[in-house]
Amino acid sequence: MPASLEPTVGTLLPERDAAALAWLRAVEAGPTPPWTAEDSEGITREARRRVGERGELAEFLAERARLGWQRLRERGAAPPERVLAHSPWPLITALALAMALLLGWAAGAVGPQGRINILAPPLLALALWNLAVYLVLALQALNGELFARFAIKIDG
Repeated sequence: MPASLEPTVGTLLPERDAAALAWLRAVEAGPTPPWTAEDSEGITREARRRVGERGELAEFLAERARLGWQRLRERGAAPPERVLAHSPWPLITALALAMALLLGWAAGAVGPQGRINILAPPLLALALWNLAVYLVLALQALNGELFARFAIKIDG
């Protein structure tokens, strides 16, 4: 891949495309039989044609990775589909949030008289901190974009 087309730290790709790109880069870096320099040049030309000269780098890289994946699949050299499986993190985040809320609700009757003075400064600070953490977790779970995209850096 030409140096001008190398991804940078700020290049954002969906998780599935990033996994396909990483696999393709590993195949290109190795001297393995199902892949040649002509294959790399061919998918680069085709991706450039599909995306256009003014297309964004992330769009070009994703298209190039898809084309390479298809070519590897045609030759029986593609990895299993589970390599491209989506991350379980949004579900894990939602479950952790629900569990924390349920545990907090269940633990509400703590204290000798079944009451807690939440206006006491240490407890108020802890409650505000927990509220902030819950808010961040909820926003991340609702906005799957934060989990589906991440920056990658590929050294070339």
